[in-house]
Amino acid sequence: MNWIVILLGVLICFCNCTQDEIRFHWSRTFGKHIKEDSFWYDWMNPSVSWANKYWSENPVLRFLFSTALVWMTDLWHLLKAIIINAVFVAVLILIDEPFVWWRWLIILAVLNFLWGILFELFIGIYGALGDDN
Repeated sequence: MNWIVILLGVLICFCNCTQDEIRFHWSRTFGKHIKEDSFWYDWMNPSVSWANKYWSENPVLRFLFSTALVWMTDLWHLLKAIIINAVFVAVLILIDEPFVWWRWLIILAVLNFLWGILFELFIGIYGALGDDN
């Protein structure tokens, strides 16, 4: 199982590197191959893809796609979700949690829920501290 943890580490590094590349160096690689005004440009380029989570006027859908389903809205958030879940899986392997697929799915769902709650809490605190009152 150690080789799986190593592969997860490589995947995490690849995803993190890709996040930085698309966010800070878009024109270096991706901008040369992904055409503007294409689906892939709108989904992959963080300069424009951040708005994808607000595609609906429906408040429930806006909430879902800006929180729990944000990983579906653009490449940057998908890569972030892969990183977070790869870390969770690596921890499950390292603590020697017996692999029972449905149990791991429940554990991953709970961990993702807790991560999301903490993330929203902290981002709310930053927003409250930074907003002009």
